[in-house]
Amino acid sequence: MKKVELLAPCGNYESFLAAVNAGADAVYLAGNKYGARAYADNFSEETLIQVIHLAHLWDVKVYMTVNTLVKEEEFGELYDYMNPYVSAGLDGAIIQDLGVFSFFQETFPSLELHASTQMTITGVYGADYLKKKGCKRIVPSRELSLHEICEIKKRTNLEIEAFIHGAMCYCYSGKCLMSSFIGGRSGNRGRCAQPCRLPYRIQGKEQYYLSLKDMNTLLDIPRLIDAGIDSFKIEGRMKKPEYVAGVVSLYRKYIDLYQKNPKGFHVDEKDMELLSQLYIRSETGNGYYDKPRGRDMITLSQPGYNGTDEKKLQFLREKYLRELPKIAVSLNICLQKDKPIYGKIQVCMPSFFHNEKRNVTSEQITCELEGAVVGLALNRAATAEDIKKQMSKLGNTSFVLDKCDVQMESDLFVPVKVLNEFRRALIQKVYEKINQFYGLDYPEVSVLEKEPEFHVGKSQEIIVSVMSRDQFHAALISESDTVLIDSDLIYDGIISSFELKALSEQKKWGIKLPEIIRLHDEKYLEKINEMIALKPDVISCNSLDALGYVKQSSFSGSVIGDAGLYAWNSRCVEYLCHDLDRVTLPLELNSGEIRTVCKALGDSVDHVDMVVYGKAPLMVTANCLKLTTGKCNHNRQELLFMKDRMGHDFSVYTNCNHCYNMIYNYLPTSLHDSIWMLLEDGIGHFRIDFTDESGKDAALVIQTFKDLISSNPSRKHCEKVRLPFEVTNGHMRRGVQ
Repeated sequence: MKKVELLAPCGNYESFLAAVNAGADAVYLAGNKYGARAYADNFSEETLIQVIHLAHLWDVKVYMTVNTLVKEEEFGELYDYMNPYVSAGLDGAIIQDLGVFSFFQETFPSLELHASTQMTITGVYGADYLKKKGCKRIVPSRELSLHEICEIKKRTNLEIEAFIHGAMCYCYSGKCLMSSFIGGRSGNRGRCAQPCRLPYRIQGKEQYYLSLKDMNTLLDIPRLIDAGIDSFKIEGRMKKPEYVAGVVSLYRKYIDLYQKNPKGFHVDEKDMELLSQLYIRSETGNGYYDKPRGRDMITLSQPGYNGTDEKKLQFLREKYLRELPKIAVSLNICLQKDKPIYGKIQVCMPSFFHNEKRNVTSEQITCELEGAVVGLALNRAATAEDIKKQMSKLGNTSFVLDKCDVQMESDLFVPVKVLNEFRRALIQKVYEKINQFYGLDYPEVSVLEKEPEFHVGKSQEIIVSVMSRDQFHAALISESDTVLIDSDLIYDGIISSFELKALSEQKKWGIKLPEIIRLHDEKYLEKINEMIALKPDVISCNSLDALGYVKQSSFSGSVIGDAGLYAWNSRCVEYLCHDLDRVTLPLELNSGEIRTVCKALGDSVDHVDMVVYGKAPLMVTANCLKLTTGKCNHNRQELLFMKDRMGHDFSVYTNCNHCYNMIYNYLPTSLHDSIWMLLEDGIGHFRIDFTDESGKDAALVIQTFKDLISSNPSRKHCEKVRLPFEVTNGHMRRGVQ
């Protein structure tokens, strides 16, 4: 039976100790930047390097989360930030930003790259796309069933890292903008304010409709192992070390039990009781592995945590929250006049380190080194005891000096600084040799900086995206250049092929693919192929699965990446434009950040779109609020409204063709007052995204932007423009953390 990796979260050094002592095969953690848990303790550079070295001595891998979206001005710091960890032997990086993915491929070609769950991979198309790009492992969306995960594994043979325990986001991973738009704290930047844990009012009743039960799959271990999942991931980098200790130890126990004796697998009730008390919400389930959605997956009452017996916590602290044993080393030091210091170090490795995979047959690792040249003493000569004293100072390492044999001529002098540097170099040689056994050997790579030039866009285009027939007609008679049609309108027959042919004679048109594409959408995609046969000019993709699908289809027109593909920096825009004609900038960038990206792109700014009007899609969810609050009537034109504590009504669009909800912001974002700046930045492709607007309002919005853009307006002129309903300018002024 294939061994499965047990992957533990580490928010600090104590959690790391707990994970290793409790039996984790690997840990995932973050440094002090670029991690999606900005409020965890995280690790300093010195401590994280120490952790990498220590982990490898105990046969534990270290994966670093570099899974925030990176702003343009932050990108220049990325190499200096990562290089020390890669040099120390980091096993892999978990990434969301495709710009970061591309940069690491170029600068650290031997580093394993894993796709974060925030890339929102929901099927074979997205997984295969990343495999072709060089991705080693994916963390698929938590909404997938076990069957869907098996299909991805079978059809791509990628390593699969799947969550098995801990808190669950209500939104498809990586598709949440609610914290950002409500509170200015971006979940994509590791600063989620958890609006899904707040109460909301629907149809007059206030409950916690967005609060999913925590995941607990201890009873499902046999099925998960048999499914071929490579890595079992425990959520919880912001949780206490006792949580890590308890959860890891219990999953370790039952993974080992099943792999040793499949027929004798049985979970003790006392262990289930302990697991339910370790900082986990009062109700649990096994996530989406068996069920696509349901009211019983939600903690409708206030989501709190179960209490934990202090005696049990104390037991976990005493057993697992302790330093790992030091590993014994022996030193032979030889000092001769006018010759380099010679040292040989032998390390007695733990027994599990010797196996055929690493080709390690000896119980010891031996390293030799020469240092500075030794001279005669002018005053006091060094003694063997002086040498032993300096060589024994291994306090901040994973080693302890067992014995030290010093051979030296008389009347020699070696400065303490030289001895300290020699000792550190010897230990570094040991770490490097251990990394070689792991297959980690990273060459030094230089980074070439490019000087961008500012460039004004070459073309101007208004693209109107519609979700209803009235909006379609408004776009048809307007002066828009391109009409993007929600593919469901064509699939459901609301807009006919006859109308599309008539449209193609007047202006460019295209298809906007579903937000989420999963295994049950295969028949739907057959209909998309029929739509492609009608020769649309454009297809818009909002996910890697949609992009992966289009790239293997017969479509030969333009492909646009929607704002959900999250191109926060010029590196990501350029990387995506290997497969896309244009990329839409994210909704979370402010005016200064947009300007910085456009300037960095230079001539490539003509490959950028900007959404200038529309209700921001705050969440796309597998669970259905209509089902949670009653019954789904399969009427996708009938919106549900969700009221927050401030009295704001968020519209909820139920897409029954694909079984997901879209929760939109309560106000449309309109950038009419910033058109002057966007034109100055060189942006020439302007997106207007309609949701529930009437045909009349849609026509008015299109005309307003058409008049503005064609007049090349001044700032003062833009700021005088008003729409007849309330709007917000989103993040253009304030930005997000």
